[in-house]
Amino acid sequence: IVLAPDGELYAAPGEFNAAVKVHHSSILAGAPVAAAGEIVAQAGKLVRVTSRSGHYKPPMCLLDQLRAELKQRGVALDGIPFEKGY
Repeated sequence: IVLAPDGELYAAPGEFNAAVKVHHSSILAGAPVAAAGEIVAQAGKLVRVTSRSGHYKPPMCLLDQLRAELKQRGVALDGIPFEKGY
């Protein structure tokens, strides 16, 4: 998942270790981000969010921005872990 500075959210399906994957840095062509990482959902429900991004290596404070953005959009976050991912 990538949160652009303007608040736009971008996500690509797939496994982190898949043979073909979309890199976070490709989504915004290497431009700065407000947050980047991995979002895991199962059966349509959010399970976990991490800052796992090999390119951006975002600090946890950026994950806090993502948490605030998701909450503002009405995503249920109770019990959802937000973890450092690298």
